[in-house]
Amino acid sequence: MTHDDEKFARALRAQVDEVAPRIDVRTDGVVPAARRRRARRAIVAGVASLAVVGLAGAWAIDSGRWVAEVAPAGPSLAGLPSTSASSSDADGVPRAILDPDTGTITTPMDAWSWDSREYAISRTAVDHFVVGCLRDEGYEATFDGPYPAEPGRDAEYGLWRMQDAEADGYASLMAPDLDDVGAEWDTETVPAKVSRDCYRAAQEAGLTYDPADFGDGPTGITSVMYTKEGQRIRDSWRDCLLDHGASAPSSHEAGMIPDGVIGVSQEEQLRIARIDLGCKDELGTVQRLADVGAREEAAYIARAGDYLQGRHAVEQESLAVAEAYLDDVGVSMPWESR
Repeated sequence: MTHDDEKFARALRAQVDEVAPRIDVRTDGVVPAARRRRARRAIVAGVASLAVVGLAGAWAIDSGRWVAEVAPAGPSLAGLPSTSASSSDADGVPRAILDPDTGTITTPMDAWSWDSREYAISRTAVDHFVVGCLRDEGYEATFDGPYPAEPGRDAEYGLWRMQDAEADGYASLMAPDLDDVGAEWDTETVPAKVSRDCYRAAQEAGLTYDPADFGDGPTGITSVMYTKEGQRIRDSWRDCLLDHGASAPSSHEAGMIPDGVIGVSQEEQLRIARIDLGCKDELGTVQRLADVGAREEAAYIARAGDYLQGRHAVEQESLAVAEAYLDDVGVSMPWESR
């Protein structure tokens, strides 16, 4: 793997290291940027205790999801179910539902954790509130705009729709640039205690919550690529890439992203994607991996039902408050139109 590929994989891993976004409420952390520094907060979202272990492959995220003279066609998606809830087979074994129309993969935990848009709504509302709080305290602060929706857990499996490859290549798996969104202030003039108090005020206003109120919860979900079955499925896909002259990721930390896709032309990325998706189609890679994930999630839900019910109810309450707040202050999310 090249240096650029390693950087790409690390960036992607940050997004799928957990089955849900982190919910740590960092009340004083900031990322240096010369004298002006942007506040970076991981706002409450999802089920933190589900975090198990990052894979590699691609939630900018675990990164990971080439090219012969004759490249296989892209995946054939005909006949895949397109309902909005996870399903079970005839024996009651949980299965994931792949919807090629929306590009979503539904698994049991989707009913219990925020999706990437809901996570962005929470972060946006809290940051906007904090900016107003700092200004009320007499400090300069700016709100640079709402957070975009980042790639979700599904990005763990890499590309699986040709239209995504045609639109953005492998960049569609990358986390968006967050330099021009959220709250910003000068940490050399704004005392850390003041910013902490403003984040606490946002929590007291119901825009977010303290995950510590729910304890650690039951043991988390094992990430698909760290299960033996998931690794076998991934290895079959890697062998297919190699058989077609593609450069397969050498480690599990490289996830489901072929080596050599960074910095190449869109045309070359499409050529690689045809092999990548052709192998996945031939082997049923994404469905099989997502089914492994569905089983792991269902097992977790079975032992964590009470915990999830109590936590999810609070999450939904705070999300409703955040949505109402953004509507009141006239902030639209990137996917909305007014």
